[in-house]
Amino acid sequence: MARVNAPSRLGPAGHARLWAALLAAGLAGCGDGLSIRFADHAPYQRDQVTTRSVPASSDLAARLAGDGWRVDAPEGEAPRLRLLRDRGRLWFFSAGGGATAVELYRASPEPPGAAADGPADSIHYRLNDRPGRGATWPRSREVQRLAFRPGAVRAGWNALDLFVRGKKERAAGGVLELKGFRIVEEPEGGPADGGSGDEGPRALEVDDGELSMPGESYLDLALEVPAGARLRGRATSAAARADQGPHRVSVRLLDRQGAERELSAFALAPGASERLDVDLAPWAGQAAALRISVSGPRSGAVRWRRAGITGAGERRSAEAPIPPAGVTLSGRLGRPDVVIIVLDAARADAFGAYGAAHPTPAVDALAASGTRFERAQAPSSWTGQSIPALLAGFHPDTLGTERWGDPLPGQVPHVAELMAAGGYRTVLWSQHPIYNRAESLVRGFEQVRYSGRRKRTLFPSRSFLFERHRPTFALIHLLPPHSPYAPPKPFRGAYSSGYRGKLPERLGALTRIGRTRLLELTAADHAYLFDRYLENVAFADWLVGRVVDNLERSGRYREALIVVTSDHGEAFFEHGWFMHSRELYQEFLRIPMIVKWPEGVGGFAPVVRDPATLIDLVPTLVDGLALEGAGRGFQGASLLPAVFDGQPLERPLYATTRGIGDIDKLAMPRSMFEEGGWRVIHDPVTARAELYAVAGDPDESEDLAAAQPALARLLLQRLRIQQWFNQGLLQLGPRAEVELDPEQVKELKALGYL
Repeated sequence: MARVNAPSRLGPAGHARLWAALLAAGLAGCGDGLSIRFADHAPYQRDQVTTRSVPASSDLAARLAGDGWRVDAPEGEAPRLRLLRDRGRLWFFSAGGGATAVELYRASPEPPGAAADGPADSIHYRLNDRPGRGATWPRSREVQRLAFRPGAVRAGWNALDLFVRGKKERAAGGVLELKGFRIVEEPEGGPADGGSGDEGPRALEVDDGELSMPGESYLDLALEVPAGARLRGRATSAAARADQGPHRVSVRLLDRQGAERELSAFALAPGASERLDVDLAPWAGQAAALRISVSGPRSGAVRWRRAGITGAGERRSAEAPIPPAGVTLSGRLGRPDVVIIVLDAARADAFGAYGAAHPTPAVDALAASGTRFERAQAPSSWTGQSIPALLAGFHPDTLGTERWGDPLPGQVPHVAELMAAGGYRTVLWSQHPIYNRAESLVRGFEQVRYSGRRKRTLFPSRSFLFERHRPTFALIHLLPPHSPYAPPKPFRGAYSSGYRGKLPERLGALTRIGRTRLLELTAADHAYLFDRYLENVAFADWLVGRVVDNLERSGRYREALIVVTSDHGEAFFEHGWFMHSRELYQEFLRIPMIVKWPEGVGGFAPVVRDPATLIDLVPTLVDGLALEGAGRGFQGASLLPAVFDGQPLERPLYATTRGIGDIDKLAMPRSMFEEGGWRVIHDPVTARAELYAVAGDPDESEDLAAAQPALARLLLQRLRIQQWFNQGLLQLGPRAEVELDPEQVKELKALGYL
């Protein structure tokens, strides 16, 4: 058997340190017992330091800049943060939640008097999704201070959304540019460093296993406490000046019941050391969360030597995700035609094969003759992030695809390129505009045809799909069941004709109904909308039948590999939401995934109950068709060992969403991580985390985050490591500004994304 090369693990310095720590920890052996080091948890938390001033020339400015900003470096000039449109998000960290204001520094103020009668910027902000006071910023003034409302700043990460509105003259005068910003934060009694102005270290750092924590920072560590566990280490104050005040160190523990207690607290004078040794045996076998905090002079730091947790069990380091893996090139599927049919916004439970009340004959027949993946999941809750992930076998945030128009990275092979290199004819036929004028998403396809949303009954001909002497790889992306829920007869009205409510028959405007209006809908309205959706599902199923019929008429059906799946689900008020994009509950993510195998390929499981995801499809094809050229490996895994050999698919699940497709609006991000029957859903803007025991509560009806806060923090830790790993894996650099042409905007508005 051939084998795709495993990926290089060379990444950012933090990645390299983490993997080195993993190897040094001896994952397979017991050695001297369990050892969990603080230092191994620093890379993904390195920015958890209160920073008062962020010049745009520092790399930290680029990391803190979020939606709507770009770090520009004009030749011969200092770098700056450039606002791309009229709104942008900045993230800042406050260890104690004591920030009182932000100061913005304009990069190029106009000379005094030059803009006396000129335009001024109107600055408004939201902090952690709560509105704040606005201000007028004359173009001649360099600094603008925005005061925060009392209680608006939280301990930890804060999302500061700036909204800039100027007079009409600004339309031709450029955009706001900052040379930096300053978070004003002073604890009781005055500045922590005595007003010296020395900012000191801006990150948690690891040097030869020694962790350095600047003043006003903290490190979190969640774990299942092992037997015989002890928290040990030596802390030394590395003061910048001999006359500055002491550093204060605190270690607090949150147990599974939500009780918080201080395990240790002490002060360190400049140059002083203190040994830490705390017995954790009372919490053995429980999930617990530790927070190690350092306060005091920000110009200095506390250095930890040999700090961590020891106990019984295997030695391990940070709970790092499995890196992209090589795939065995088994070739066990031969050289069949491959047809992947994507039904847009199709939730699994809308199909008869997944228990729906109404039959879906074409899809159900494929499921009956092949394999149904019972717990298939999308990597995101909207097309703009799920489709690139499907095409590449990586998570969306690994690929850097968040907004409409974000390109698929050139260093990651497109599935069509892999298939073409393997001798396949490659064709794409789509009713969805995501591929229209998106060059990176159609790489490797010999022929591309976009039918448009108004031509739903048109269908690819047999001559378009197949040639006599070459096998075909065809990706067919059908728009139904996506809104508007208006299929042609006889599907329209098949299930909804008994409705007597106030919703109109033409439902195109539903995508523009506000959330308040949606909450006013009745249970009968909800049922009507779902029935209309099921009618569109029935139409989508009929279209699948057309594909199957074309295959049969061409004599290619029996030997073909056919996949029917979706890019995401659709919500119908299960958690108060309608349609998709915004959230990551199961109704948004659970999708059908059905594979009809080529004739002669036997011994497959009719149902796979282990979780599968869309990013598994490419590595499955690479394995089964023995495709070369995927040297990086994949974050997805081949499904063939589970289908044919009964090997379990034991791995965590991860999903992410930007929450909104409109590139002119700020993101509404969510992330999801599931492991061991538990699922956490996190909103970084509001800091809300929801915890569900999905093994016994698949509908996610009871949020257990308040009842089991330590377990929620444990899963959040795994989620954060996954995100950190994803964002640094390909080292993509700054994203280009996205521009959509008028026709794309029109199509996306019709689908409710803009």
